[in-house]
Amino acid sequence: MIKEISKQDYFGTLMCVLTDETRHMMRSMDKEYKLEQEAWNINAEMTKAGDWIDHIPGGFKTIVHTVPQQFVQDAMEKVLTPYRKLAWKLIEHFKQSAIEQGADEKIVNEEFEKKYKW
Repeated sequence: MIKEISKQDYFGTLMCVLTDETRHMMRSMDKEYKLEQEAWNINAEMTKAGDWIDHIPGGFKTIVHTVPQQFVQDAMEKVLTPYRKLAWKLIEHFKQSAIEQGADEKIVNEEFEKKYKW
């Protein structure tokens, strides 16, 4: 199944998934993947960018209905574009860092293109 980044609205496990997938792929090439600080930095940016609570009046004190009120829906929608861009940036980081750490570029690109679409 391809994960369509432009349509996703939650990437809470993306860092874990990318780490596991990249390590597995590199082990198949007899290489070890070392997670870099940059991945953690991008993940932290994503978490901050995807926080829509800061954009609604009252923050955590506001009661959000089962079907969110329009101002909540607007806040959620407002954060999606930067959140999605950072998710793509994180995916690109994993691709590039895997290649820099000795993975075969063709295999890396094929693997990621099978799984992720912008």
